[in-house]
Amino acid sequence: MSKKAKLITGILIILVFVVVGFMSFMDNKIEYVNFAQAKDKVKTVEVKGQWVKDKESKFDPESNTFSFYMVDDFKTEMKVVLAGAKPNNFEVAEL
Repeated sequence: MSKKAKLITGILIILVFVVVGFMSFMDNKIEYVNFAQAKDKVKTVEVKGQWVKDKESKFDPESNTFSFYMVDDFKTEMKVVLAGAKPNNFEVAEL
C-alpha cells in the first residue's frame, strides 16, 4: 500500500470515528423544557423549574420512587415522580 493510500485510509477512519461520536453525543444530549413541552416529547427531557417546598415530598420504598411538586418557568405546577431514592443534595440543588 502506498503512502498516499495509507494517509487517505487513516483520514477516513478518523472521520468515521468523529461522525459516530458526534451522533452518539446528540442522541444522549438532554433537553431542558417546560411541562407543556415535556408532554409532547418521546425522548428523555429535563423540566426546568423550582421545587415547591410547602407541598409533600416523599420516598416510596415499595415502588422505589421519590415524588415532589415542582413549578416550571410558566408557573405550571405538577407532581414529579423520580425513579429511585431522593437525591442526597435535593434540598440545596437547583432544579
